[in-house]
Amino acid sequence: CIDYCEKRYDNVDAIVVITFDAAADSAFKDAMDKGVKVVVAGCETENYSYNVISENTAIGHCIAEMAIDWINENLDGEAQIAIVASQGSPSGADRTAGMEEYFAENLPEAEIVLVQDPGSEAGSGNDFAENLLLRFPDVNVVCSVSDDRALEVFESFKAANHVGDDVAIYGCDCNGQALQYIKEGTSYRGSADTGNYGQEIVDILPALIAGDDSIGTQTVCTGVGVTIENVEDYLAE
Repeated sequence: CIDYCEKRYDNVDAIVVITFDAAADSAFKDAMDKGVKVVVAGCETENYSYNVISENTAIGHCIAEMAIDWINENLDGEAQIAIVASQGSPSGADRTAGMEEYFAENLPEAEIVLVQDPGSEAGSGNDFAENLLLRFPDVNVVCSVSDDRALEVFESFKAANHVGDDVAIYGCDCNGQALQYIKEGTSYRGSADTGNYGQEIVDILPALIAGDDSIGTQTVCTGVGVTIENVEDYLAE
């Protein structure tokens, strides 16, 4: 990215970069100084023409809000809750903090039995679930920073026959398999939509290149809860 941005391309109108750190920020400035529009998605850098980011603390709130609504409706506000956390990336850490914050403020009587980062490797969600059930066999709700890990939790819960009307799993990112399970009315009950970076960029690029200031300079995705009530809208896309 840095090498690309530092070269002069007279026929380039815009550069789109998806990044999760500001390592190339000086290269973005150099490209902008040469008249190239720079769209940065994933994190907020100092230099950009347009920025698309997720407010991951708010996304954590969204995950927890779906769980709290279900707990209040189905378990009279009482539940044992586990959080599949992540400290390996700023986005995961912010989602984790957002969930913990929202539970503390909106369901203070809930019992958070485990907050743990199982890692990002395939199968780490299965290990988390198996350990969770050994330590807390009555756990009702699992909230995860991602659908990848939440889906593994769900598969392990199914294998242990720990599913049903008093169990709920919530993830994030609207994975296709997660959406299908939500539609089917399983114990996988919700996922947070974090926004479509690609579509947002496609939508703003023509106006950005044309110099239309009315589009502003930033889109912030804050999360939309997807449950059985609205999942059809996402499966239809």
